[in-house]
Order: sequence, then structure tokens, then C-alpha cells
Amino acid sequence: MEAEIGMKKKSLNLKSIIVISVLLLLFSNHYTYAEKKYDFTKYCFSGRPVNHVIFNDNTPLYEWELKALNLTIVEKVFNRAKNGGGFYKKNYPSWKDWYHKSYWKTAFGYGIYDYGLEEAKGNSIYRPYGIEFNDGSFSIGFTGDDVKYGDDNWKTLSGSNWGISTERYAGQIFFDKNGRPVAIVSTDPLTGAFGSGWSYLYDKGKWEYESKDDWDNRRFGDNTESLDHNAPKFLKSSTGIMAKIFYSILHSFV
Repeated sequence: MEAEIGMKKKSLNLKSIIVISVLLLLFSNHYTYAEKKYDFTKYCFSGRPVNHVIFNDNTPLYEWELKALNLTIVEKVFNRAKNGGGFYKKNYPSWKDWYHKSYWKTAFGYGIYDYGLEEAKGNSIYRPYGIEFNDGSFSIGFTGDDVKYGDDNWKTLSGSNWGISTERYAGQIFFDKNGRPVAIVSTDPLTGAFGSGWSYLYDKGKWEYESKDDWDNRRFGDNTESLDHNAPKFLKSSTGIMAKIFYSILHSFV
């Protein structure tokens, strides 16, 4: 009888070890950043998956994972464009060419501030939207009011001033052709009019502040992909073909 009980205990322990090992293996495959330490209980009770943001293995992220990777605000803003007006074509090779040729703010026409504000808010014709470039990279717009959605680390970096949520600030968030986050660029009307703004680049699961505007060539060279090759991918939705044609023609005149 005692021998039988002992066998059951050994069997139970072996099963427990196998189950825990498998779960730990699955969990460890999600992350490549050794410096990040996650609470295993959060993985087991992590709420809803965010199906339009995925890891390299096509596994969707959970909300707490977005927070850990400083992408909570980005996801909310992305989702607004994705479920709003969708994404419309601009005839630029990539996000990099768009940024390089854009002014921060223009008196007549559109700069980073102006496009960011319109992408974020929409207008009387269309809802909030994103811009897709020729290589599949894209941008979405945001305003200072969007900082209420999370505590991503760029809010507190040197050079930022996000103490009060306000639409006075506006800008764009760039993603590469794979849907990985690349950069956040923003300004206010006065600062932008003087040819300046704030830039944050995504690398190693967080944002870093760039004090000089030439970061596109200095940090990327001929590359247009995110500095963080392990960053999650944001999946765009498809806009109806007729609407896409209409808005693409409309945007070609702006």
C-alpha cells in the first residue's frame, strides 16, 4: 500500500514537472530581451489578447505585454486609425523618405504637425486614418491628449513635456514595412514653425530620445526597418477598395 502511494506521488510530481516545463518553454519563446523579467502569473491571467499586434511567431500580445514593451499608447492610436478611416496610399518610397522631406510645421499646407493632427482627428470627410507608403511602411497620427492611454517611457524622456494632456502637441508614429514601430515625431505649432520638434526611436523594447533631426540618416543609413528587429508587428486592416481609391486620389492633392 505504501509503495503504491509512493508511486502515485512520483507520478504526480513528474506530471507537474512536465507541465511547468512546457509552460515555461512557451513563455520564454515570446521574448528575446534577457534584461526583462516578467511575472509568470501575469502570463497565466493576462486578460484579452490584442490580435492585431503579434510576435515573430504570430502569437498575439496581451495588454500587459504591450505595457511592458512601452507600446500601450501606440496600440490605442493604431487601433483608432485601423478601425476608423483605415490606411491610404501616399506616393513616397517609405516612411524615411516622408520624414526626410517633411517640415515640422507649415503655414500653408501640411507638415508633420498638421498631418499628425488630421490623421488623429479626421475631418468632415473622413475619420481618423493612417498613411501607407510604397514599401508597405506607414504612419498614424496622435495628439498630446493621447498620452492618457498609458505610461509608455517616451512620456518622461529628456526633451519631452507631457505633464498635461493637450491637443496642442501633435505628430506621427512611423512603422516599417513589417509593421514594427520605428519612431515617434511630434511638435507644437510654435516650435514647429521654428523648424524643430521631438523625436523618439524604438529599440530594445523601449523608446529613446533623439535630440537632432538628422537621425533618419545618422541612425538608419540606407535601412528603413525598425532598429528593434524583435519588436512586435502591428497588422493593418484592409480598407474597402472604392474608399481606398477615393481617399488616395483625394490625398494626392494635399
